[in-house]
Amino acid sequence: MIYYTALQVILQVILLPCYYERMRVSLDMGRLCRALRYFMAILGVGLVAYGSAVAADCQRVQAEGEAILADSLSPDEAKTLALSRARTKALETLGITVRTQSTDVMTDSGAEFFTSFSRLVSEGLFVKEEKKWSTRRRAPSKPDEPEIPVYHVKIDACVSLIKKDPAKKIEAEFVTHDNQKAVVPIFREGETALIDASCSFQCRLTVFNILSDGTAVLQLPSGTIPESPALKPGEPWRFPPTELALVLSTGSPDRQKVDEAYLFVATEQPVRPAKNKLSFEELQQWLHSFPIASWVETMLTYRVVRKVAAPK
Repeated sequence: MIYYTALQVILQVILLPCYYERMRVSLDMGRLCRALRYFMAILGVGLVAYGSAVAADCQRVQAEGEAILADSLSPDEAKTLALSRARTKALETLGITVRTQSTDVMTDSGAEFFTSFSRLVSEGLFVKEEKKWSTRRRAPSKPDEPEIPVYHVKIDACVSLIKKDPAKKIEAEFVTHDNQKAVVPIFREGETALIDASCSFQCRLTVFNILSDGTAVLQLPSGTIPESPALKPGEPWRFPPTELALVLSTGSPDRQKVDEAYLFVATEQPVRPAKNKLSFEELQQWLHSFPIASWVETMLTYRVVRKVAAPK
């Protein structure tokens, strides 16, 4: 919707000369002004129709969340967690229960964030969202320590609840190069991984790597793998192909661990987003552009840890 508004502003600027008779220096200019006004009218009708369709397809809800800047989190990750908590409360307001699945893999903010993220993709799409941020400081536990920042966010969102076709399912799991299931998906820096996926219906797969800040990075299709094959019901497919592998990393020598995920979206026809990197909002809007019953998804969460050097 923001693109429509920006286009309207640009066209209004272009139309400025048309508002002054003395600046209509030719018949061609008059025709151009009439054409631009006609286009503006069509654009306005389209904008109203779009807004009405979005409003009819989603439920408005307000919620708040906050997170403390702990030692294990960067400021951006703390803000992401606060936003995730607000979105979780929004879903719970609409009757969707979100319970954090703490496991041996992630028992902290990573588990909380990705459990919420999974529900946000599978049960409620945030079609529109406005955010208002504030920061306060909490007294430290010890007098000689600095105050601790606490990030707070209030959201006003329009959420489209999802009702999937129960006959359509997708499964995926991490496997090792010797075809053993990776029961606990914890990997060391530089280790490689493979994923086996299958659908209950004939499908094509689109794969995203979900980073710890919620950014979705397109992995399939890609320059290396143009598209997934048309998978038959129950047919297993390994990602990436056997001559390749997923090389897992914390992303920085300063980070001792990172929690991420792979999101598999199964559709009947091959699809591809317009960009290779999507924000949380863009991913939600992209999924919302398809009929709800036409796709299903699953998400695999994992942790990468950096080996700590032994003291000398």
